[in-house]
Amino acid sequence: MKRRGRRSRGTGSKARRVLGLLLAGGSLLLACGDRPVDDTGADTKDHGKAVGARLKDRLADKERLWTPPQVRAGRWPSLRPLRTGRAALTPRALGEGFLVFLPVLPDKGGSPQDLFERLVRPMLEDLGFAEKQLEDSFWIPDERNVTLPEPDLDAMLRWICRSPEVDENPLDRRLCDVYTQRSSAASGDDSGGDDPLAAWVQAMHGEGLDQGLAQKWRDLTKPETELFFGQGVRQVEVAAGQIVPWVPIEHAGVFAVGRQGEMFQTLQGRIYPQYEIVNQVILTAQQAIDYSLDDDLGDGNCLLQDGEPSRSDLLLLPMGAAEEVPTLHFAYRLQTPVSQCWIDAEHGTTLFDEPLIAEAASPEEVLLQVEAEVYHRSPASAKTRPTPMYVDAAEDGFYGLHLDGTMTLVPPPGIEAFAGDAAAAPADVTASEDVTAPVCIGTADDSEAWRFLQVDLFATLQRQIETVRAAGLFDSFPDPPLQVELVADEYKAEVKGSAMRFGFDPEAQGEGCPDIEGLRLGASQDHSVVAHELGHLISRHLTSNRPVDWCHSPAAAGESEVAPGRPPCPVPNPLELQIFHDHADTWANTLEGTPCWGDWVGRNLAGPGVGQACQEPAEDAGSMPRLATVGLPFVAQQPRNHFPEGRCDTEIPGQLCGDSADSSFRGPYGDGQIAATALWQLRQGLAGRQPIVGRLQFLVRLVRTLRHVGWDGWQCGAELDSVDRACDQEIYAGLSELEFQLARQWAEALSRGPSQRPGAEMLNEVTAAFAKVGIFLIPAALLVTPLDAEVSPRVGDAVIDAFMPDEPSPAVPEALRPFLASGDHLLVDGPPPAFHVWTGPRYLLQEDGQAWLRDGLDGAPCNRCFQVEVATDAAFRDALVASPWTAVDTDPTNRRQAQCYGQWRLPEAQWRALSAQGERLYYRVTTHTPRGDDCSVGDQPESKRQSTRPGQGLWHVPAPSVRLHRLSAGLASLKSP
Repeated sequence: MKRRGRRSRGTGSKARRVLGLLLAGGSLLLACGDRPVDDTGADTKDHGKAVGARLKDRLADKERLWTPPQVRAGRWPSLRPLRTGRAALTPRALGEGFLVFLPVLPDKGGSPQDLFERLVRPMLEDLGFAEKQLEDSFWIPDERNVTLPEPDLDAMLRWICRSPEVDENPLDRRLCDVYTQRSSAASGDDSGGDDPLAAWVQAMHGEGLDQGLAQKWRDLTKPETELFFGQGVRQVEVAAGQIVPWVPIEHAGVFAVGRQGEMFQTLQGRIYPQYEIVNQVILTAQQAIDYSLDDDLGDGNCLLQDGEPSRSDLLLLPMGAAEEVPTLHFAYRLQTPVSQCWIDAEHGTTLFDEPLIAEAASPEEVLLQVEAEVYHRSPASAKTRPTPMYVDAAEDGFYGLHLDGTMTLVPPPGIEAFAGDAAAAPADVTASEDVTAPVCIGTADDSEAWRFLQVDLFATLQRQIETVRAAGLFDSFPDPPLQVELVADEYKAEVKGSAMRFGFDPEAQGEGCPDIEGLRLGASQDHSVVAHELGHLISRHLTSNRPVDWCHSPAAAGESEVAPGRPPCPVPNPLELQIFHDHADTWANTLEGTPCWGDWVGRNLAGPGVGQACQEPAEDAGSMPRLATVGLPFVAQQPRNHFPEGRCDTEIPGQLCGDSADSSFRGPYGDGQIAATALWQLRQGLAGRQPIVGRLQFLVRLVRTLRHVGWDGWQCGAELDSVDRACDQEIYAGLSELEFQLARQWAEALSRGPSQRPGAEMLNEVTAAFAKVGIFLIPAALLVTPLDAEVSPRVGDAVIDAFMPDEPSPAVPEALRPFLASGDHLLVDGPPPAFHVWTGPRYLLQEDGQAWLRDGLDGAPCNRCFQVEVATDAAFRDALVASPWTAVDTDPTNRRQAQCYGQWRLPEAQWRALSAQGERLYYRVTTHTPRGDDCSVGDQPESKRQSTRPGQGLWHVPAPSVRLHRLSAGLASLKSP
């Protein structure tokens, strides 16, 4: 039996370790394949049996074998001002992430070593690494950058134009019809021709539409459309993993992201200047595989189903802390078709098990397209809608519901599988005359109803999968192909590995159905529930379940995997997304175009029909229906999905979680709803500016954001299912990182030239959306203060959003009303606009991680005063109108009034004068906290914030604007189709 090795502490230049950061292609060094690292010791198997037997009893929960660290790691070394760029998120403790924004400069080329010397080395020194630590500690291969998957915009348009959301908006429907006609005419089929975007751009610029609508489209969308279809979607990335004696640290590294043709604009990552290694390598890679498969050797917890792991890679897994220093465990990361797990390299026990959809080949050529009739989002509308559906080539004249490389639908036992007549395609997959017939099918043997339900589920999942694939996921999603099951005898809505199951409550049949109190209706019939379950797979595919070679440059011809000698890439910490329930609610809202989740399945839970259309959303965590909304203005008596109040259920309105025995924490469901609400508000804000293209931008940038989050350190000591108030700081950090990553994409894509001004304005949509749920571009570290501190620094912000407080005139066509309601478009002969203003957060964060509403001294930490400015030019020189300096409420004990928030409406006379002078109105807000009570006197520079300098001055962006329109005869004649 081998003797336990000494622990190794990575402190200072004498540490027993080598720091390896790899740039320009970012492969990790060594430890790949089944190469043994330490194969000494004769009786490893007996050793493993003995140790495994002792440790097996301590693994009580086989579903979650790894809990977050119970001890916060020590503080990060003191930060010097960064020479490399401007920091947005800096580490609070060892093992936490950082995010640094760089000046945008033209790409000067140069070798990877040059890039390292110019960008990475200065930043690491500023972050606390001694220069001696960095000497001779980098392996920098001569490899190309990794190009991020470019979205297929034509495919996105085709699939979004088939979504139920488009059918609900006459202007969306009109535009999609024009695009489809032009695309088909250009190519003779549905492919879009040689230039698949040309038809869409032409349609958006007015060609093919009546004259009035044509002019409207030119006014609304041309600059933003050209921007989005240009350089803003082409990005490159390099990744560098931290190495300790030739072994990569999992969930760690430095990553650089930028736009093609420019230097990198972002450096982010998670690195360990100090650590402690607590075990040694005894098992070989093959022995680790044996332990994962055999209960007699190890604990047998690794696999969800039988199967040989395809890889076994040695890494160092961060787990916990000792004496405030992060601890690292040598572990083998094993990958199987349905799971990923980490095996202790000394004992053979399972440290962590993560279900996944693994990488595989792309789908083969699709040979048959049919037309399917499906529910319009759910049976609630009592109508169906046609949707194209792809299946594999027919066999013996019939085709089934399977598509190679994507999914196969399995009907309930005893129910005949769908079979379509290939000769009759594409018009043979139709709904029954009474589309409500399948609603209460239960276990009844109704072949036509089951036939419709199978098609509805298969076609809906396919639309959702193809939409998100087109947005630029890692290749091969989903993989292995999904096994989608319909269950007839129990309610189901779940995903495990590559299996998705949807079913019915056995009571969903007979007299009184569907209006039976407490009854959950069929999960597959509610397309928002289907999208929610698929969302789990999408988020995991973008984080811990990404391909093992994601950080490498493109493989050489003939290479199918990581080449010999090219080690695996690190993956983000899977807990970073699980704390928000994998953003599954966000994916449901996005793919189905609705803020209401589960309204059909949950319509009867609070009484017959009560939940339909989210008329009365559920309040309990994990229940349904759920509504991604927040009160505006926010008041403590109605917390909904506002941070931090929305993290718990409480019988005392406005009370923070944990303040009384009446509160209960909503866990990942509740925290996921806060994120989903912010993201839905952003999506709606973008769509208000440019209806279809705004939603495309949101989808592409959501995918890229989730690709780049998750490298921060999860420091909360609570179990995931009961994330308590001590986790307020971690939840805030995760939400603010989400906002920073979203904001940077608009800021970085819009760095040069006046033609890019309209897109830069849209950064304001990000800050406004997150302010509505109480989150700001303020790092968590700036909000942390000791509970007994008498004076806390001001952490004010300045966020503004235009809105229209009045209903449009009856003369305004119905199709144009959503534009006016968004506040981004105004009629010059209509009422004047108003503005929401946020001056910063109403809470602080204590050192123990809890949110704190300071009700003494100066009250909330936000700025106390604001002034709105409106002008007809972006420089605010012409026709400038300013509001008076106005104070906001900062007393959090006032439960009936909003804190850190105000409104101002442009006076009628000034509105008439401004609207007659230009085509746009630009607006911005300045906030500050004066020394005395008079808002207009003596502002303190350290507290002054301006909306055009978001992120505490991190960026300088143009002011947002509203577009002014005149109700012409052409627009007045626009009628709903």
